[in-house]
Amino acid sequence: MPFIRGRASPLARSAHSQSDADISCAADPQPQSFAAAMAGDGDGHAGGRIDASLPDAAGLPGDAEESERNFRLAMSLGQTIAYRLDRELRITWLYSSSYGYDTAIAYGKTAFDFLDQESAEGLTALYREVFRTGKRVRADVAVRARAGGPVRYFEIAVEPVPGKDGLACAAHEISDRVEAEARSRAAADRLRFALGAAGMCEWSWDLGAGIVTGCARLFRLFGIDSLPYGGEMSADAFFATLHPTDRKRIRAVVDNGIAAVDKGLVGGEDISLDLRVVLADGTLRWLATRGRVMGAGNGRDGLLTGLSWDVTSDRFAEHRLRSARREAEERAHQAERLEAEMQTILNAVPVAIWVARDSECRIVEGNRAAYDLVSLSHRTPVSLAKYGAGDLGYRVVQDGQALSPQQLSIYRAAHGEQLRGVELQVVKDDGTVRWMYGNAVPLIGPGGEVRGAVSTFADITERKTAELLVQESEERYRTLFEMAPLSVVLVEPDTGRFADFNTLAHEGLGYSCEEFANLSLSDVVADVGSLAALRMGDGHGTLQLETHYRHRDGRLLEFAAVGRRVFVNGKPYLQWMGLDITRLKRAEADLREAKAEAERANIAKSKFLAAASHDLRQPLHALGLYLAVLSAQLADADRPLMTNLNHCLSSLTELLDDMLDVSKLDAGVVTPRIVDFSLGELIDKVVASHELSARAKGLSVRKVGTTRMGRGDPSLLERVLINFLSNAVRYTRSGGVLIGCRRLEGRLWVEVWDTGVGISEGQTAEIFEEFRQLGNPERSREKGSGLGLAIVRKIASLLGQRIRVASRPGKGSVFAIEVFESQSRDYLVSLPPERSGRILRIALIEDDAQTGEAFGCALGALGHQVVQAGSVAEAVDRLGGIPPDCVIADLHLGGDGRGIEAVNHLRAVFGQGVQAVILAGDAEAAAAIAAKGFRVLHKPVEYAALRDFIAALG
Repeated sequence: MPFIRGRASPLARSAHSQSDADISCAADPQPQSFAAAMAGDGDGHAGGRIDASLPDAAGLPGDAEESERNFRLAMSLGQTIAYRLDRELRITWLYSSSYGYDTAIAYGKTAFDFLDQESAEGLTALYREVFRTGKRVRADVAVRARAGGPVRYFEIAVEPVPGKDGLACAAHEISDRVEAEARSRAAADRLRFALGAAGMCEWSWDLGAGIVTGCARLFRLFGIDSLPYGGEMSADAFFATLHPTDRKRIRAVVDNGIAAVDKGLVGGEDISLDLRVVLADGTLRWLATRGRVMGAGNGRDGLLTGLSWDVTSDRFAEHRLRSARREAEERAHQAERLEAEMQTILNAVPVAIWVARDSECRIVEGNRAAYDLVSLSHRTPVSLAKYGAGDLGYRVVQDGQALSPQQLSIYRAAHGEQLRGVELQVVKDDGTVRWMYGNAVPLIGPGGEVRGAVSTFADITERKTAELLVQESEERYRTLFEMAPLSVVLVEPDTGRFADFNTLAHEGLGYSCEEFANLSLSDVVADVGSLAALRMGDGHGTLQLETHYRHRDGRLLEFAAVGRRVFVNGKPYLQWMGLDITRLKRAEADLREAKAEAERANIAKSKFLAAASHDLRQPLHALGLYLAVLSAQLADADRPLMTNLNHCLSSLTELLDDMLDVSKLDAGVVTPRIVDFSLGELIDKVVASHELSARAKGLSVRKVGTTRMGRGDPSLLERVLINFLSNAVRYTRSGGVLIGCRRLEGRLWVEVWDTGVGISEGQTAEIFEEFRQLGNPERSREKGSGLGLAIVRKIASLLGQRIRVASRPGKGSVFAIEVFESQSRDYLVSLPPERSGRILRIALIEDDAQTGEAFGCALGALGHQVVQAGSVAEAVDRLGGIPPDCVIADLHLGGDGRGIEAVNHLRAVFGQGVQAVILAGDAEAAAAIAAKGFRVLHKPVEYAALRDFIAALG
């Protein structure tokens, strides 16, 4: 039977460390003890923790009667037994309203009559110790009734009765308190409140007289060791014991109580507050106080009555609890920081680490390398149930067999196995395979139990791949050695003899296998300089050279040889593979000669066409102008004929332009003019040239504007984009065309998209060949000349810019050219000049009479006054001193030199305000002239374009 002596339980010490001072084993400072009260005639009563110094009940004065009532009230509220024992340890008096015993029942009986043997022996030993020492003893005991039943716990105080040969005892049951120690904090708080009720001190405050009345324990709680006379003290003396801050609160409570009495309001809400008492040594004691304003009766002004009890230990416990919580929170934060640091470290490790925190691996977590291995997002818990269901996107394979969840290394380790040197594969749903090598060990808890598992696996895919490659390489080498269309020999470095060779090696040189086995490099290599290299190699990597081998019949054969140092069974050799390139060399020589001849012919042709471009354009230019003038004079019935003539002229002009451009590009006479230019303006210009033709086919042409600046030749780039756009319009039946600029992989590209017929993947390279047209076997002129994309390829090569083509048959195509971006952001935006419709006096200088007549006829038909001349001197003479509004001069003039010089001469004569236009048939020359600030008309000039251009000059 448990028997605890001379101490209080932790819960008891926490709840009653201050209020139980009168029954502790230490010396009792109270002058009148419980034992003295118990020494009465048998009718006095004492209860557990309530201090009572009472005379006999009969004839008690008023205050004593009240104390007796309070005593009995406390006894009835608590589970307390008060009794006396004689020298033989027999009960001579007992009071216990809570347990149903009284003196009549228990008189003359001992502990052995009520308790079992063990409990009675323990109490008997305690009583005898008090008799032996003569000192008061307090202890916690565990007892069981004689009839059986549960163990019950009591806090018992025993002391000798002064002047009597006996003991005074008080036993207070603490079973609830002991049991509450194993319960939750909320239950413990309620238990402390219930146990603390037994330590409450009753007090009353006479609001009229300002007198505080209470028992000795009350005054001890306030630091007053001795009971004042009559158990009363003044309110001022009482206030002196309080903390200064609490004095104000108590005075406010008293004032409110007096006010309530004055208004006849008594018995209202309870007053509840905590007080701090300043003890003599400066320490603080916390008291919980509950009270209510009561009517005093007998004409008195009213009473403030209530209970107070010591809660210092509770407040300190709360403080310690808060400190403990803060410490726990700090430790939790430290643990979180440590976990974060550990996770950071683990994420930096290139090895996949998996951790299972329970034996069934319900949740498995990994580091960054682990999640990357299986393509899962980081910090994602992995469930083996999902793995078993195939929902994780991968499976683990070992020796060709897919593993179940229970066969995985981490699961087996979580059940106590230690696995080391495990090699397996992680196969993802997309077919990706990674080779892994690692270990798996159990996680052992403090008690030796398995709490989970840890597995670490390194990615050895590269190593396994290398091993497989080596194996495949060896097999491939053996196959190639026997079956390769090359002569392969293995040479001894010291002697140069052939240690091994394939069939082609000896048959290619006309030897039998037996004959070749007795030869060395010096017998078959004709070049002395190559012989040393063939015998020694370079000692490090692969050596390549071309040399001459000697055939058995004496012929010299050219061979390309590749050799390297190898080791066979630990012995070094030189391995050489040779290819007979005798015929190839002869063919290369013939091809070089033929290519050189073709290039010479092509250059000559190109130079001829480039030089003849002016003469070829002149009649076309004149013909176009005559047809335009004639068209305005024809009857309606003759206009279809004129339309056909214009179509023929347009086709001829386009073909001539394309042929001349190709020839100039081939001849290398085109020099790019590199400037900064606006990509947006260039795109606008290209779209404007094809917008009408697209709308005529019912197509939409959209452009994406841009403010970016390009760096290059805008004229050449314009030619490329015009070709892209014209092809898009030509080969699109429905839908539309889109042109714009965008950045792709750090580069600027101008792209033209269409919804046309598209091109098959195998034909995208063919369309850039000269005169190559897809889907035009009849060579219809409506589908172009077949030179446009060839010119695009040559221009892109000249500018160093890439071309990109993507197409899907029946869906459409995209043609794009790379553009170098300018670093400058400053450029001028040219605005189109406003047109005036006034009649101009125009000086036309053209040394070709036919072209001059046609041009003058066209200008006259537009209503302008034309002064035509073949030279600048003739123009000055015919103008007669009257300055012209405009000068139009051909770029190439005879005796007077270039047209620019003619314009400058006229401006010197008539003033710099004279407007000037240069006629040019060469695109490169036209670009150079425009760069100098001159307006340029490209020959051949269309009549409508001439009309708009001259109108803009006005």
